[in-house]
Amino acid sequence: MPPLLNRNIPSKPTFSEEASTLNQDIGFSIDDIIGTSQEIKQLKKQVVRIANSPSTVFIHGETGTGKGLIAKALHYESNRKEMPFISVNCSSIPESLFESELFGYEEGAFTGARKQGKPGKFELADGGTIFLDEVSEIPLNIQRNFAYLMAA
Repeated sequence: MPPLLNRNIPSKPTFSEEASTLNQDIGFSIDDIIGTSQEIKQLKKQVVRIANSPSTVFIHGETGTGKGLIAKALHYESNRKEMPFISVNCSSIPESLFESELFGYEEGAFTGARKQGKPGKFELADGGTIFLDEVSEIPLNIQRNFAYLMAA
């Protein structure tokens, strides 16, 4: 049986490789969310209605309920659709790397840092959308940085 997906994806993409794949989901639309229940129809209407809002949107739901799909729909229905959509699974980032992964770092910031530094996920998402999945897993000491960031 042939593989369902045959891509050569490097395990550690460089910045240019990462940046070039940011918009790989272009073409995604609200119609890609399937369902015919009244709740799904209402949710789709809400997504379209708020997609161009400059406000931060909090999507709440249990694991596996499609929060990521709703985030993508919000992004691709908005005027930011040509800009990056960055999805971050907060539960997969070790606490010791959380800050540098999300906010990046400068050259020489710590032992083992890349010589040229590394942009964080927020910088990569600039002008677009960042989706923080499993946000409840963010270490408490990092949450205050989000308060400053969201207020800016």
